[in-house]
Amino acid sequence: MTKDQIPPHDLELEESVISAFMSESKETDELLEILDEDDFYSGVNRRLFQVVVGMFKKSQIINIVTIQAELRSLHALETIGGTAHLVELTNAPIHSSRQLLEYAHRLKDKAKLRKALKICQESAAKIYCDPIEDAKLFIDSIEHKFYEIGASQKRSTLADASQVVEDAFRATMKALAGAEGLTGISTGLKAFDELTGGLIDGETTVVAGRPGMAKTSLVTNVCECVAMAGYGALFLSQEMQAEQIGLRLTASRAGIDMALLRSGKMAESDLLRYKEAKDWLALNLRERLWIDDQPALTLVDVRAKIRRTIAEAEKKTPKKRLGIVGVDYLQLMRSVGAQSRENEISELSRGIKGLAKEFDIPIYLISQLNRAVESREDKRPVLSDLRESGAIEQDADNIVFLYRPAYYGESDDDSCELIVAKQRQGPTGTVMVKFNAKSVTFSDLS
Repeated sequence: MTKDQIPPHDLELEESVISAFMSESKETDELLEILDEDDFYSGVNRRLFQVVVGMFKKSQIINIVTIQAELRSLHALETIGGTAHLVELTNAPIHSSRQLLEYAHRLKDKAKLRKALKICQESAAKIYCDPIEDAKLFIDSIEHKFYEIGASQKRSTLADASQVVEDAFRATMKALAGAEGLTGISTGLKAFDELTGGLIDGETTVVAGRPGMAKTSLVTNVCECVAMAGYGALFLSQEMQAEQIGLRLTASRAGIDMALLRSGKMAESDLLRYKEAKDWLALNLRERLWIDDQPALTLVDVRAKIRRTIAEAEKKTPKKRLGIVGVDYLQLMRSVGAQSRENEISELSRGIKGLAKEFDIPIYLISQLNRAVESREDKRPVLSDLRESGAIEQDADNIVFLYRPAYYGESDDDSCELIVAKQRQGPTGTVMVKFNAKSVTFSDLS
């Protein structure tokens, strides 16, 4: 940036907002909820905003007289241009409530652009002046900074109770009117839906279990069901390649043993079923189910993929929306600059929950369990078995453990327990389902 180039700002909007504070505007509370001091480019306006915030925290009356007195007590009146400048600000045109809130959001946008510009300038200077030993790590750190800018949006979260109960009533009526009476989208497992209400928008469900419990199969089965219902579905596979996921989907649809598919030793009849299943999936899942096998995802990566898939789903799916995101799995993700593994998992867990709320979509997040399960006589998982469990348990809206008795030689049937250990909006409990280990397929018992 040359000396003649000035970062994005709008002094007129800044002065209009400051003027509103001095005029005892009824929008003061909401403006303070939206804005931060960094949203003001002018040093004078930023200082005035700091004073207003300080007075607000002390529950003081805010107008030109009290602001002038506060500035005088802080020995800062002259630094902002004196009483004459305050009077000049109060003489600014009076704006409507709607205009003031719009001005606040526009100032927020200008501040974001300034932050983005600063990141670009600092990054360029580092590239020119310092040797970059790890280009990917350097780029990841830049992406993380941009992600933080996008994720820092403040918005009013105050809602009138009458509107809240109306929204809840409409959701209930929608569920009652639906063919299955669900609040959310069906997972394809009736008993599980009856306990959980299906896939609820904005909720994060952690699906956890020890290796071999078929966590990935459960989530891909659910994603397929959601896609078949006409919604978009996104599955982020960090552990397996997309082709392997495709193999599982086809085996599940055809009811063929996965071992036969991998070995290539199939009877003619199996080969025919396999081809029919492939053709059926290609036709019915086209532009509905998207699979991405990028490893070591960051929150920036996940957010970008969700945004892109939402745009695709809105254009191409019958329901015109994204119905689920599956992430396999939490511990394979990474966070740039985390101080410890525990902090990294906390940041990732919190970030995934934030994405579910931001985009108002259900996210199924697969997670590992620690080895404590194996040392107990009863191998059924409990909440404390979650690896780095503190943040995961706190952030998740729902936690579902998978337990297959046959895996531990406790039975010879194909039952699987879906243990709902946490459900923020409903009861906990255990649902029995059937798991076909050969075709990696979940289904209802009856």
